[in-house]
Order: sequence, then structure tokens, then C-alpha cells
Amino acid sequence: MPWVHYFLVTVLTAYKEFSERAGELSVRRGAKTEIVRDVILKQQGDFSMTEVRGACSGIDPDMIRKVFRTLKAEKKIVCLGKGKPAKWRMGK
Repeated sequence: MPWVHYFLVTVLTAYKEFSERAGELSVRRGAKTEIVRDVILKQQGDFSMTEVRGACSGIDPDMIRKVFRTLKAEKKIVCLGKGKPAKWRMGK
């Protein structure tokens, strides 16, 4: 049955190519931090942490809070209130 051999060779070749490509994919360290940072720094006007969380789906809220704290310490953003409804804006 030559078609079975052909089919199996085709599947094996496709699997090898897939595994090579999947092996090339890797998330480098700090990529999520950069994503959150970019989203925050591209905000126009006042924004909330909830809006940033919505734009950064799949990223842990603790990571988002950490980036907010870092940018606040760098004076790149300013908090305009307290608690969950607090708004933020770009620093001067």
C-alpha cells in the first residue's frame, strides 16, 4: 500500500517542521512588562488601571500594578485619585 507510506511520510514531515517552528517560539524575559509599559505610555488623556488591564489581556494584574508603580516612581505617570476608580495621566 504505497499511499499509506506516502501519507505517513507527509504527516511525519509536517510534524517535524511544526516542532522546529514551535521550538523557535519563546517569550523573552521582560516581554510582558514591555507590553504593559507600551500600552500605558500610549494612553491619551486620563486613563484608569482597568482600561490598561483590558488592553493587556492575559497579563497578571500584579504585573500591571508593578509597572504602574515603576512608572509612577519614574514620574512618567501621575495618579489623580485613590482606589479602584483612580485615574492616571502622563507626568510632566
